[in-house]
Amino acid sequence: MRPPRTAGRWLALAVGLAAVLLASRQALAHAELLRAEPAPGATAPAGLSEVRLIFDQAISPASSLSLFTGEFSPGPTLAASVDGAVLVGRSASPLPAGAYTLQWTAISLDGHTAEGSYQIAVAAATTARWPGWVRAGAWVTAGLALIVAIVAINLILRRRGRPA
Repeated sequence: MRPPRTAGRWLALAVGLAAVLLASRQALAHAELLRAEPAPGATAPAGLSEVRLIFDQAISPASSLSLFTGEFSPGPTLAASVDGAVLVGRSASPLPAGAYTLQWTAISLDGHTAEGSYQIAVAAATTARWPGWVRAGAWVTAGLALIVAIVAINLILRRRGRPA
């Protein structure tokens, strides 16, 4: 018969081994994309000049982003920077309206590489519009009516001020 302490040692060994395996699994895992801004399939507002990809672990500054147009031709260049688990791509100027494919490569700190791509769209810029009831003609008419009213009031006040 074995003493009861042996079972406790085996249990401690099993728990320790499980902890080491779980910790090493995270250390040896590829970076996984958790969230992206703009999100995959989203239409970003006009003026977009930055994309952000958030991963589940810190990534290497050697990670990269590339942008392609709807015809899969190289698009505007994105300057990539890394801040912990966030990969940021910035363009020198706002992206023109259209469809794009964003291709990324994330390199984990342990050297494992993960890659992916997704599509986004950038909306066309819109010009400010007045409500339907406000038209240039309405402003001209209102301006002329105001001028006529001022002149009429001025004439009435002058006549009242003169003796008859």
